[in-house]
Amino acid sequence: MTEKPCDYTNIQSHKVHNKNILITGSTQGIGEQAAISLAKQGANVYIHGRNENKGRELVNTFQKEFGTKSKFFQCDLSSLPEVRATSELIKEELDHLDILIHNAGGYFRGKKFGSNNIEYTFTVNYLSGFLLTMKLMPLLNKNDLSQIILSSSSAHKSIDKLDLNSVETRKNKWESYARSKLANIMFSISLARELDDKNILTSTVHPGLIIDSGLLKHIPGPFNTIGSYTTKIPLPGIATKAEGAATLINAIYKNRPEYSSIYYNEFVPERPSNLAQNTTKQDELWEYSINSTNVTLPRNIR
Repeated sequence: MTEKPCDYTNIQSHKVHNKNILITGSTQGIGEQAAISLAKQGANVYIHGRNENKGRELVNTFQKEFGTKSKFFQCDLSSLPEVRATSELIKEELDHLDILIHNAGGYFRGKKFGSNNIEYTFTVNYLSGFLLTMKLMPLLNKNDLSQIILSSSSAHKSIDKLDLNSVETRKNKWESYARSKLANIMFSISLARELDDKNILTSTVHPGLIIDSGLLKHIPGPFNTIGSYTTKIPLPGIATKAEGAATLINAIYKNRPEYSSIYYNEFVPERPSNLAQNTTKQDELWEYSINSTNVTLPRNIR
């Protein structure tokens, strides 16, 4: 029997009915699985991706089978101007946003760059999410309680120094992936500090090493050769797409927590690396992100 995210987490307990939820990278993989599960629970799930046919298919399913509101937004996250334009379309469509899930991203190799000649991995996995969050802040700031969830990875712990000059070399590699996931955690913590006493909460999630996500076949080392077999042979430490989707859903707060910026290693809250918690480096990343995206900060943020 096909596994579903609800097999791993009690999504019934999550109060998502009639909530407006935007999930980036939701036309495939764990983003798609999470979108379907949340729509089944009555959430209005808004889809982002590059596959227009798949996006419109999901919207049609949500509207006809589940009776929920939905719309597809096509956007290449390596292009910051495109992210800006898409944010305006989202603001035209929605009057508020309850949950923003930054799921899109991946592991990329070779010389490839995004906007402003910045490393492709850093742009897609982190900067695009920073920009989109800032542009959508007015929608998130309209509710009693809103949430921002960012996809991260335990790989962030392999980075012992944040060198932002490295993201301008445009040589995408494993270190690039790990650094971008570290940046997401640091952004989550910085944003929580900026939004102190506001009703917008943040969290980050390591969803596990996911079968058939496209990541395994690109990872150097042994996973590069065994990735094609993981859908058939259960391996320790390897998660299904359903399990990965469940980790995103699990991060949706059932009740208001005592503090924001929780980092989940799959389903378990834990402390991220010491570097991720370094406020000086968080501020350095924050300033770099503002300058790189040329974004005007919302009123409730410095």
